[in-house]
Amino acid sequence: MLGDTQRRLQGVPRIDSNIYAQENGWAIEGLAATYQATGDQSALTDALTALAWIEQHHRDPRGGFKHATTDVQSAYLGDNLAMARAYLKLYEVTDNVRYLAAAQKLAVYIDRTFRDPDAGYRSGIDNGTPAKPLPLTDENIEVGLFVMKLFNLTELPRFRNMAVQAMGYLGRPSVARRSVTEEGILM
Repeated sequence: MLGDTQRRLQGVPRIDSNIYAQENGWAIEGLAATYQATGDQSALTDALTALAWIEQHHRDPRGGFKHATTDVQSAYLGDNLAMARAYLKLYEVTDNVRYLAAAQKLAVYIDRTFRDPDAGYRSGIDNGTPAKPLPLTDENIEVGLFVMKLFNLTELPRFRNMAVQAMGYLGRPSVARRSVTEEGILM
């Protein structure tokens, strides 16, 4: 193990200064939950400030969110799902229908962009690289939970159908056996 001086002699590692949609979506959702639990107005203000920045710099003209400001398209389910959940949480804490509408639009975008033809939702779009995007267990759990919340709020069958699509992947024997400890599947 190196001491502090020896580590510093090796140089300071590069710090990633990018601002990502997924991580900001998580932060927005967390700040909104903090506001919901504590009534701390500064948490809601910070959430709305972060949302405005991400909407301005990460919005893809096709309706999704790009991972980083330099990306040309919204290629990842995680970014879009995190932002969709952030919108839904903001709706829950503010009753502002703009956020519910944004969550619904993003759900439709997710369904249109990341739906796997067999079952579930793929982690990204096929951008021509040898590694093809596949459905991931954790993301499909989150899609299912998110769209069931939307269905419970709106009673729109499209969102229930999306949950069925996600469960089509999660219910596969190979996935279920591999993920037997994933409590989200049971939820």
